[in-house]
Amino acid sequence: MRFIYLLFFFIVSFFSLSCNEQHISSSVVVPTVEVIDDTTSDNNTTGEVIDDTTSDNNTTGEVIDDTTSDNNTTGEVIDDTTSDNNTTGEVIDDTTSDNNTTGEVIDDTLINTTKLYWPIDCIPGQNCTIGHADINSDGLAFDCSKPGYTGHEGIDISISWEQMDEGVNVYAAQSGTVLWAFDNPSAYDRCIANDKHQDCKAPSSGLEPNLNDGYAVCTELGNYCRKDSGYSQCFWCFYGKNIVVIRHDTGSVEFTRYDHLKSGSILIKEGDYVSRGQKIAEVGSAGHSTGPHLHFEVWLNDYYDLAEPFSGECGPNYNNSLWNYENTPWKINTE
Repeated sequence: MRFIYLLFFFIVSFFSLSCNEQHISSSVVVPTVEVIDDTTSDNNTTGEVIDDTTSDNNTTGEVIDDTTSDNNTTGEVIDDTTSDNNTTGEVIDDTTSDNNTTGEVIDDTLINTTKLYWPIDCIPGQNCTIGHADINSDGLAFDCSKPGYTGHEGIDISISWEQMDEGVNVYAAQSGTVLWAFDNPSAYDRCIANDKHQDCKAPSSGLEPNLNDGYAVCTELGNYCRKDSGYSQCFWCFYGKNIVVIRHDTGSVEFTRYDHLKSGSILIKEGDYVSRGQKIAEVGSAGHSTGPHLHFEVWLNDYYDLAEPFSGECGPNYNNSLWNYENTPWKINTE
């Protein structure tokens, strides 16, 4: 089919010397009169290149210009196998779709909306960095590199102070109900290592239900026990001061947790239902923090059942990335 398309393109270009040329977003030079491969459209069941300009009911199998079809409203030259209608499993150029925020050529077939959405508005290596998890405390991240630190229970996605002041969005990684939202609007949210501010220090008393002291916050006593704990009433404490935990009703994980959020930025409350990709807060440096970052944790099947969302040769997740686009979820925006 690619050979037929290129041959037809050559013939049209040769006999249309007066046609102007323009660049589309993928930097391919094409004539302004469109010639497309419409083999994947709903109007063609034969697999042939057809002319669909006359009507949506064309069944003649003729070669035609599809610039007036419902699949193209711009009059540009397009290859319809790369449109949002592609169901063939081909590697497609999706740089112009809503699913791509990087301008790269991506494989749409790898997008899985039942898996986790990238929870922060930044691209690692461009405007943020990642300190990876080490949930099995072996001193290695999933890809055998050094983790954020040994025993790190989540991933830290760090930004600059300037970015924090401007505002960097935090998103729900999957749809679900807000289980806990610790929002302290007046809390100091510029904590650094060994900070002497009270909100950046350890609590002055022991941990107990409903505690809000120093960098620690604790839940109420409730039915929050692990399945194998043998208890009926439990509470949990966190050291990120401004924190959200979401319980998911869809997808591959039970809970996700978001720590160190900017004071006053949390947009949701306990009991709210949030959608995958919905903004829930902004990045801060509240609580036990060394600088502005999002601490993101995944709990797989139970309370504090820690999981590594990235997959790699050093595990503990070896071959089943929990992200919506393998190990590079920031490349796309599936909402």
